[in-house]
Amino acid sequence: MTTTKTSSRPLPEEVETLRKKLPKNAYGTSLLSALLLWWNGYDLRDLLPRSTFFRFKRKLLTYGFDISGGHQ
Repeated sequence: MTTTKTSSRPLPEEVETLRKKLPKNAYGTSLLSALLLWWNGYDLRDLLPRSTFFRFKRKLLTYGFDISGGHQ
């Protein structure tokens, strides 16, 4: 069995921007990934299961992100 080493490349600038807008420990990688997809114009209703979409929407609304519409 071999282990894969993760790279230590810096995160893209837009990810850092989003991380700075959210309080520390307010998100997991799934939530941050979904937010990044929305930020780049993807409709999360098409990508996520319904319950996950609404759970993420509720959490992100508390931080000022409304993922129900397109990012502007």
